[in-house]
Amino acid sequence: MKNKISTIFYSAIALVTLAGCATASKDVATAYVSPIQYQSYNCKQLASENQRIQVRVSQLAGRLDEAAENDKAIAGIGAVYFGLRYSPSVAQKNRKPNTLA
Repeated sequence: MKNKISTIFYSAIALVTLAGCATASKDVATAYVSPIQYQSYNCKQLASENQRIQVRVSQLAGRLDEAAENDKAIAGIGAVYFGLRYSPSVAQKNRKPNTLA
């Protein structure tokens, strides 16, 4: 019974840790963009727009990767803290005996 409770407890910690984490930029899927909006552009305008988009993609990828790393660190610290604080073995040690007042 104690082993089953430990398994459930650590599974719950893992689920909470992994939920809501930011995705690294390398894992973000690309999106289709219609070429119609660019059909009136000449070569110079296309090169300029490509440069602008590449700069923006780099900025956003950096922010997303930073958020993903922060989430991993926070999740790791939280898992260790809550794992130690609320593990069944620690809870058993800190449990006070029932007394009638």
